[in-house]
Amino acid sequence: MLGDLQKSLLEGIEGYPNTLPFNSKSALVSVHSSHFLCCTLSPKERALVDMEQLKALKQNPNVGVKTRFLVDFVKICEAMNEKVLVFSQFLDPLTLIMEQLKSIFNRTEKKEVFYKSGKLDKNQSLVGASRVMLLDVVWNPSVERQAISCAYRLGQKKVVYTYHLITHGTTEYRKYCHQAKKDQLSELVFSARNTEQDEPKSFAVEIEDEILD
Repeated sequence: MLGDLQKSLLEGIEGYPNTLPFNSKSALVSVHSSHFLCCTLSPKERALVDMEQLKALKQNPNVGVKTRFLVDFVKICEAMNEKVLVFSQFLDPLTLIMEQLKSIFNRTEKKEVFYKSGKLDKNQSLVGASRVMLLDVVWNPSVERQAISCAYRLGQKKVVYTYHLITHGTTEYRKYCHQAKKDQLSELVFSARNTEQDEPKSFAVEIEDEILD
């Protein structure tokens, strides 16, 4: 559930929904309230909060609904010896989360906490992780599949679970529905179903998630 500060910042974002500036601000602030500082703000938006106070809250995961969930999730994963991959289309949330995890869990960068951007080796396989956390919603469904593929590759011996975090009360849900629809259309267009022999058999597999339980 959104805290009062994060809710007020999201509701105070100016502009038209479905435009790039609005979506970028909304996506960033949906992760953590302090990302308001990373945005280009109008005078009215700046008046929503004390900027110095917001800076002081950067290391507090509880002022972001997604960072709060993520930290609690990592605590459980650590107890169960599970590794987590966190993906975002923005660099600022990843940098902030890395700093929060280092501080809260007393971990060392490049030893227990690793950071990877598009400027680094894109072909690096991360098959040691079995939990994939998607922080935001992107228009292109293939980006999500690429993120999952970083963990679920040859050599991965565990079931890979994917969690897509969507903040209630924002445009993210509507954006996710559009993304899911595009993904379904893509499957219909590109799936080979010319003959009965080629048509894949449907099956269902029920896998319990101990962490969410």
